[in-house]
Amino acid sequence: MWQKKIGGFSLHDLFWTFVAGCMIGVFVEQVFVYVAVGVMESRAGLVVGPFNPIYGVGAVVMLLCLYRFKRWPALLMAVSALCGSAIEYVFSFCEETFFGTRSWDYSNEPFNLNGRICLKYAFYWAVLGALFIYCIYPALSKLIGIIRGNVGEILSWTMLIFLIVDMILSAAAVARYKQRYFDPTPHSIVDQILDDAYPDRKIEEIFPSMKKSREQFGLMEGEGPGKREEVSEASKAA
Repeated sequence: MWQKKIGGFSLHDLFWTFVAGCMIGVFVEQVFVYVAVGVMESRAGLVVGPFNPIYGVGAVVMLLCLYRFKRWPALLMAVSALCGSAIEYVFSFCEETFFGTRSWDYSNEPFNLNGRICLKYAFYWAVLGALFIYCIYPALSKLIGIIRGNVGEILSWTMLIFLIVDMILSAAAVARYKQRYFDPTPHSIVDQILDDAYPDRKIEEIFPSMKKSREQFGLMEGEGPGKREEVSEASKAA
């Protein structure tokens, strides 16, 4: 399976490019946020480990789409801007559709499209794509080449299973986080486990944007189910 090729790259190479992209993207964004606003906060996209799938997908898409243009830097950067923006838009749309939240909002940026993408970040994607193809991937491919043979196959399957479980757990934890504001009572053993393992405070530490998305749940800052119940009771009494 791992030797099957897509676009001239084996699944083994693409998978480990995805894994590396998940981690490198988190590191780069954390540094960027710290330099820009002086705050060090999580930029992970999953509840376990320093992984953000959007960057992993971005790395794979860049590799498949941009590698053929490496002899033409300007064209490569233009394609990178388009690909990166498309990825951002799709992920933002899916997140809002399935979870009712947004991890980023560019509504205040000029030349934005539905607040999901904007010209400034398209430029960042262009630069990131060039850095990835010309600087990062050549070194990364050498490291990936070390993960070969039987040991490499075991590592690949282990990491794949881990990431699938991590993604499922992350989706469940975020869905429960949203649900708790409307119905805090656990209705199953799964709800109870998620409440104990990933309470609101922990989710908001892992995903700071979730706290900023409370208004999308129909809540004001600091307002929770208990507060709504108090307001409801007071209205009835009046």
